[in-house]
Amino acid sequence: MTKDTQKRVRQEQEIRELVDELTPQGLTIAVRMLGSREEGEEAVQDALIRLLRQLGRFREESRLSTWFCRITVNECKRRLARRRPRTVPIEEIPESGLQAPEGGLLQTLEQAEQRRIIERAIAHLSAIQRTAIVLYYLKEYSCIEVGKVLKLDRKIVAVYVFRARKTLGPLFRKGELMP
Repeated sequence: MTKDTQKRVRQEQEIRELVDELTPQGLTIAVRMLGSREEGEEAVQDALIRLLRQLGRFREESRLSTWFCRITVNECKRRLARRRPRTVPIEEIPESGLQAPEGGLLQTLEQAEQRRIIERAIAHLSAIQRTAIVLYYLKEYSCIEVGKVLKLDRKIVAVYVFRARKTLGPLFRKGELMP
């Protein structure tokens, strides 16, 4: 193998490792923001392409993962801005082959219901609060890191997180989100 070929193989391996490392993080953000795994996966793919194309412009003022989060959030915002209501014909909805998992079907259904309730609660938030709370609680970013992703001061992020918690608290206490 020539040196050029070896270099190209190493670069491709590094890119694969980078994609494998960043994809789960981006997918969590995108699915929460867009509400669909399929659309989230597409957004993450687009964000990864954007990241790889702009990698030479990375200034290392923050972690690469923080920069990728910012790119993912911006991609989701673009998608939300151009989103039109869409319907799916009932014929296209796949039948689920539901199997009882390890913890039991009841436990799985309860967890799914809890997740649905939380997602409905988060949907009550503004886009900026939703993004801030997902990054802060689900991705366990500090207010400083969330601020870098959203291009906001950490104190502003803390206010958004506080307001989001304040908004979500009564919804759970009043039972407004219960089915």
